[in-house]
Amino acid sequence: LGSGSSAKTRLLIEAFLQKQGELHYLPVDISGTMLEQSAGQLLRDYDNLRITAEVAEYTVAIQSIAAKHFPQKMVVFLGSNIGNFEPEQAKAFLRQIRALLDENDYLLLGTDLQKDVAVLKAAYDDSQGVTAAFNLNLLRRINSKLGGQFDLEQFFHECRYNSAEGRIESFLKSKISQDVRIDKLGRSFHFKAGESIQTEHSHKYTLEQIRGLAAECGLRVANSWQDARGYFSLNLLQPV
Repeated sequence: LGSGSSAKTRLLIEAFLQKQGELHYLPVDISGTMLEQSAGQLLRDYDNLRITAEVAEYTVAIQSIAAKHFPQKMVVFLGSNIGNFEPEQAKAFLRQIRALLDENDYLLLGTDLQKDVAVLKAAYDDSQGVTAAFNLNLLRRINSKLGGQFDLEQFFHECRYNSAEGRIESFLKSKISQDVRIDKLGRSFHFKAGESIQTEHSHKYTLEQIRGLAAECGLRVANSWQDARGYFSLNLLQPV
């Protein structure tokens, strides 16, 4: 789910092909161009690989997968995208996946772990300005797709750590008092100087919270791997 370039998934593909000789891979992404490019390259690189790509959002893809039959399947949700769901949304999403898993199926789930606040802030407000540019691109997209009239020079990126919720919160803050029109909405929005648009929540988990989340959704942690610094966890979940 959310395969992108399939760069990380390539490691799994190679391991499965080495072990069992053939594999049916179903990458799901909202970008049809990315799917076409990545699937084409994978088919050129690996024999005995079958690909059925789907341009869809997660929830639509889950319904599509549920309608298919496989002897055994593993749903893969890498990165740390589960952290962008609110807690109840994360549970609902995992329960949807659990509903399509048979007894011998798996879910491979990536989760960003709780870590020192200074490390988190450095990641979400990096000195190169990569995250700031990514956040400001939301306004650029509103301008191009919805006829927005945001002046990107009049907003800046800010992130905060919410210790009570265990999450990074990202904002775009107005530098000045201003009105911004969005043509396709047929209205304008007033921003006071210093007023923020909250753009993202990124929840961070402990290993105990991952086990608890899995248990609430009818899953158990069969195995778990962390990087040497303990920043990230990859969790193999099974139905119970």
